[in-house]
Amino acid sequence: DYYIKCYKEQVTDVLDADTVINDLHNLIDNVDDKDIALLCYEKPTDFCHRHLVAKWLTKNGFLCKELEL
Repeated sequence: DYYIKCYKEQVTDVLDADTVINDLHNLIDNVDDKDIALLCYEKPTDFCHRHLVAKWLTKNGFLCKELEL
């Protein structure tokens, strides 16, 4: 709970989701409307910061789903 609180206060509360998505898209040269993947070494069922970012992006209108490989 402490990690989630600190992550929210220090990361997601100070960022703008639209800016983050635009910045990520700008990293991809000459590609329009491509998906962005959030990667982590944790198993999909294990908690990590990726879940916090996905929840934050979803709350801000960006579809995020867990991929099953």
